Amino acid sequence: MASLIEKGIEVEAPVRVAYDQWTQFEDFPRFMEGVLSVEQLDDRRLRWTADVGAGNTREWTAEITEQLPDRRIAWRSLEGARNRGVVTFHHVAPDRCRVMLQLEYEPEGLMENVGDVLGVMSARVSGDLERFKRFIEDRGTETGGWRGTIGRPAPSPEAHAADRGAARCMTCGNTYEDAFTVTLGGRSYVFDSFECALHRLAPSCAHCGCRILGHGVSADGALFCCAHCARRSGNDEVRDSA
Repeated sequence: MASLIEKGIEVEAPVRVAYDQWTQFEDFPRFMEGVLSVEQLDDRRLRWTADVGAGNTREWTAEITEQLPDRRIAWRSLEGARNRGVVTFHHVAPDRCRVMLQLEYEPEGLMENVGDVLGVMSARVSGDLERFKRFIEDRGTETGGWRGTIGRPAPSPEAHAADRGAARCMTCGNTYEDAFTVTLGGRSYVFDSFECALHRLAPSCAHCGCRILGHGVSADGALFCCAHCARRSGNDEVRDSA
């Protein structure tokens, strides 16, 4: 039975830079743990070799099933380790984007415990995204890029919305069929996820800058995520209360 892993990370780089870097599959060993090599056989097929521990390696061929510039890359394995997934790219600001990765992984045979494998794979995916973030931010630019399209053609957001009854998220720019509207202070906002809604609407702590998702605390006209941050900003009398 396949297990689903979903992870995301914000990268200090434009969507185009992050997307173009992800199309450089043969660079994956530079930031993906355990990946020894990725050979691009043609525009659609990749040959992977990975270290799976205890001196063992595993090889498999994957097929890119969908590739839409600056939006998404989807793949599935054709042999060997069974997996499929999609990575999507979302605009946050001109020089910042969010990379979301969904991976379905099916343990091979009776030797792999589902729970153990899922835990290891989840930690590995998180680590890979962190290393990708450092890799692209340290470089400041992509190592290359392929702008071709695989699978369905990339519709314009306007055409997609008209054809599917979708709406565009005001945070990431994604056009989504199940978008929802939040009204606050007499103004309406459209989002494709709660994460985007919180990123846009939740207040930020005046000290540490994190988004305040709970009650927070207020002192001297400023909002803080907790009493600790309020005190660090000079409001010594503030205390958290249960």
